[in-house]
Amino acid sequence: MLTFIQSPDDVIAVTIEYKVTSADLAAVMDRLEGSLAAHDKVHVFVETRALDALEISGLGSHIARAMPLFGKLRSFGRVAVMTQ
Repeated sequence: MLTFIQSPDDVIAVTIEYKVTSADLAAVMDRLEGSLAAHDKVHVFVETRALDALEISGLGSHIARAMPLFGKLRSFGRVAVMTQ
């Protein structure tokens, strides 16, 4: 389960718990692509809690969608991953 944390438009902030689904990945990519289109720098904050599983259905299409982001690495500012 993925929950977006209220944050400024140039920050993608999420909490991840238990199982990450294909819909969760799509939601993050949608938000990330929108933020990258609107801002010079985008910051990312991820908080994980009891991560048990990653749904693999559709994972290939998500990886293909994420590959162009490597060309935009300079558009990422601060990135923080916190675990509990």
